[in-house]
Amino acid sequence: MTHPESPMPPRPPRRRWRRFALGLALLAGLFAGLAAWRDRAAADGLEHGTLNFGGAARSYYLYRPARLPAGTPAPAVIVLHGGLGNGERVAKQSRITDYADRLGFVAVLPEAAGTQWNDGRETTAGNADDVGFISALIDSLVKKGTVDPARVFAIGVSNGGMMAQRLACDTGRLAAVAAIVANMPSALMRRCSPARPVPIVFFLSTADPIMPFNGGDVTTFAGRGAGGAVASAGQTVDFWARANQCGPERSSRLPDRVDDGTHVVQHDFSQCRAGAEVRFFEVIGGGHNWPGLGRSTPFTGTATQDVDGTQASLDFFRAHGL
Repeated sequence: MTHPESPMPPRPPRRRWRRFALGLALLAGLFAGLAAWRDRAAADGLEHGTLNFGGAARSYYLYRPARLPAGTPAPAVIVLHGGLGNGERVAKQSRITDYADRLGFVAVLPEAAGTQWNDGRETTAGNADDVGFISALIDSLVKKGTVDPARVFAIGVSNGGMMAQRLACDTGRLAAVAAIVANMPSALMRRCSPARPVPIVFFLSTADPIMPFNGGDVTTFAGRGAGGAVASAGQTVDFWARANQCGPERSSRLPDRVDDGTHVVQHDFSQCRAGAEVRFFEVIGGGHNWPGLGRSTPFTGTATQDVDGTQASLDFFRAHGL
């Protein structure tokens, strides 16, 4: 009992309780949103999994078409999301599950530990060991009998496209690679020495407001993104043509599908060592979008409809064993 002359215990300020209640509500909303996100992914046929690597549970999604025989290793396409992205979002962006059903491959969609892959830029060098994680994920899926180790491909967009190039530099695991709106990081180019030729196809845009076509620093907005220096589109393609010991370049303009202010020139480098050709779709007037499937926005620029980036990548992969 409180003595009549003693002061009453101080009451907690109402503002503090309001902030606490608001924090609880936001946390509950976050968990509810995460649960709904996982439910939507499951509804789309994506199986969520985790792999313990480097002392952390790393996340990934897997899509295996129902028509693939159980217990039979299948070709796999690793799809690498862009900065600030995730596996579910890039699955929708690329429509990879539709193509997996049609062509009969497993889609593997790993997720970065934070907002950016450790893709070879100096600005991402302190991030997680993503080369190790993706290699360990391939090993895990091979051990389960899900994936054929001789037919593993990778397609990445933006930060994911640079990560795909790093995998081509640092591992001998990939049968072919596709890089969408992703020049080669300058720091990666200085040290990259692939163990063997890697077939690679690029989709790079001349009016990209984020990935500088002529080289320089990747654009960041209000602190979002990692920035960092990249080589020009021409230097990037030439690097891989030299690494694969390719012959002369041949170029041709693709037919315009729609009048969207863009057009596409296809550059082919063939007669390469071990058949590891290099192909470059130069999207003139295009922006930082997934070709054929993206939407034009003031932030990303014009999305060309003159080439389907997913279809063209998979056509390239099929020529190399998919």
